[in-house]
Amino acid sequence: SVLCGKGHNGGDGCVIARVAAQAGAHVRLVLVAPRDQCAPDTQVMAARLSDSGVEVFDARACTGPDFLQTDVIVDSLVGTG
Repeated sequence: SVLCGKGHNGGDGCVIARVAAQAGAHVRLVLVAPRDQCAPDTQVMAARLSDSGVEVFDARACTGPDFLQTDVIVDSLVGTG
């Protein structure tokens, strides 16, 4: 699972998700904000996920223990340059 914030770090998370899916991983990505509220590069990288096989979720839909049953969690919620 990849958790993505609405800033530029979220765009990095989208890239990680796409590359992992291309390598054969089953990837779930959570955006914490609607795409139109994300940084421009995050919007672009999220749009590139459409044909990648990555499951994209709204953070409000990801509650309960089932979603957290994963082998790896990538945190791209916040960061600094």
